[in-house]
Amino acid sequence: MPAQDSLALISLFNSTSGANWTAKSGWLTPAPVANWYGVTVTNGRVQKVKLSGNNLNGTIPSTITNLDSLKVFNVSTNKLTLVPSLQSLIVLDTLDLSANRLSFRSLEPNVTVADVFSYIPQDSIDTNIDTLVLEQDFIVLHTFADTGALLGNNYQWFKDGNIIPGADAPTYSIICMDDSKAGTYTVRVRNSNLPGLTLWRKVIAIRNGKLISAGPDKAICITSATLEGSSIAAYSIKWTILKGTATIANDTSLITDINGLIGGDTVYLLLSKANVFCPPAVDTVLVIRDLPPSVAYSGEDFSICNDQALLSAAVPAIGKGSWSVTKGTGILAQPTANATAVNGLSYGENIFRWQVFNGACPPAVFDELKVYRDSTLVSTNAGVDFSVCATEATLAATLQEKTTGVWHVLSGTATFADSTSPVSLVTGLSEGPNVLEWVTSNSCNVVSDQVTATVYNFLVVDAGTDKTIYYNPIHAYVLADSNAVGQEGSGKYAYQWEPASLLDDATKEHPAFLTPDTGIYTFTVLVKDSFGCSASDEVVYTVKRSETLDVPSLFTPNNDGVNDTWLIPGIESYPDNEVVVMDRNSQLVFKQKSYDNSWTGINLEGFNKTDKPLSADTYFYVITLIPGQDPQKGFVVIKY
Repeated sequence: MPAQDSLALISLFNSTSGANWTAKSGWLTPAPVANWYGVTVTNGRVQKVKLSGNNLNGTIPSTITNLDSLKVFNVSTNKLTLVPSLQSLIVLDTLDLSANRLSFRSLEPNVTVADVFSYIPQDSIDTNIDTLVLEQDFIVLHTFADTGALLGNNYQWFKDGNIIPGADAPTYSIICMDDSKAGTYTVRVRNSNLPGLTLWRKVIAIRNGKLISAGPDKAICITSATLEGSSIAAYSIKWTILKGTATIANDTSLITDINGLIGGDTVYLLLSKANVFCPPAVDTVLVIRDLPPSVAYSGEDFSICNDQALLSAAVPAIGKGSWSVTKGTGILAQPTANATAVNGLSYGENIFRWQVFNGACPPAVFDELKVYRDSTLVSTNAGVDFSVCATEATLAATLQEKTTGVWHVLSGTATFADSTSPVSLVTGLSEGPNVLEWVTSNSCNVVSDQVTATVYNFLVVDAGTDKTIYYNPIHAYVLADSNAVGQEGSGKYAYQWEPASLLDDATKEHPAFLTPDTGIYTFTVLVKDSFGCSASDEVVYTVKRSETLDVPSLFTPNNDGVNDTWLIPGIESYPDNEVVVMDRNSQLVFKQKSYDNSWTGINLEGFNKTDKPLSADTYFYVITLIPGQDPQKGFVVIKY
């Protein structure tokens, strides 16, 4: 084999990164060339090279044309970027260059080399480029693989996938760089001599190198903000409002305040560059003023009997609201809707919070809705039956949480101070049994219970009428001796008079009162019956001395129990008194010191003393109340 064949193969190996080939057995070894992978030798010459899909990378060297006996050359499905003209291989009948990265510069010269020429498809050509172009500067884009356009080529440039009208040259120039010209560029290349094949240049990414920046967009909740522009050079600038209303404090300063924002204001920053051929560089900033959100209102608290409910908050005029669970359980169907269904409520209190938000503004004060899930009432308790000694009492029913109740009178009489309170004061009870009903309810059902209030017979106490009596240090006065002190009620009575120190026995119905002196004495009696019912009354006794005695002019000592003694009211106020009685003849018939109202008309004094009743007649008396004072005189008639 001629050395030119082996040298051409070695050059191919080295030029296409042979060390990285997928299969390379025999190559660059002393083994015969016929044993090298993909090489076929006939009559001592290389006639076939088949290296399809073998990870060839780079260019086919021009020395490949030294294989002048080569009939088949297949290097398809690799990563080749350049193939020389193979026109000198006059015996070549099969050439396969498909599925590489070849441009028309490699393909067009080999159109007529072999009887069978395969070239479709080809991967995109050249390399990806990502470059920053300074704003207002320029750049020329190339299809380097096809520089020096072939006669059969035609070109079309694209930006961001769209055709650039008129851009049909191997190069494309971008002048006066700005944001609108940033993007991804590529070029489509076709060749009239190789129909069916379209080549694409790998993407050129162009980024705008900003000369100025208007700063980040802002969302605020107040009427003022600060624009924070920046620039890479000392250019003249000017702020301009494009939308909305605001007042710019200094429109030629990179950093300046703006006031009077009403929302959604866009502010432009303009820069005039020394390049007079290009328009000013610009950047924009969006300053949005959000209004404070509406006050949250979640609705009125309510109770239900199942685990489902409908929440209905007020729709905020400004902002948007959302629901959350703060106590209990609940699955919200639409947490951001003012009206939403909620499922899975737990028994008892479930609290849902409705809070309104609007952009950058702090949320409005939240409002909470309480949904109480009731359970079925099994019973209620009106309290235990009771008996009282009065017409009023305090009831002792119970009331479960989130339950309402009301009292009713089933029999008897009663007036409730608060008919909805379980511990209401009840008045106007009638004697005997009074049946009262306590009815409680919730959203599930109604239950009731009864209590009987039995009122004992009313106890009446009469301590007597107030009186004025005459001072008598000797004889006691019996209290209320003319009437029954305890009346009505039940069974026997127990008495307690106060003040007990002035009475002979304060536990009697009619105790005796010995007047210690003149004055006003108030006595109170407490009476209890056999049921323990009690009542009290008081009586006032005014004790005084009589200035003149109203001496009775008649008494009838006939033993009929009426007016049998000569009773002189008030004489007991004068313990040192003396009473003298004489007949018509001035004969003494009765005489007594400290008269005690006990004379029954008996002749007890004088020469004619008989110790017998005097005859019915008129008699004359002399009463000395205080020794040494003038006596009181008059007459008294004894009549039988």
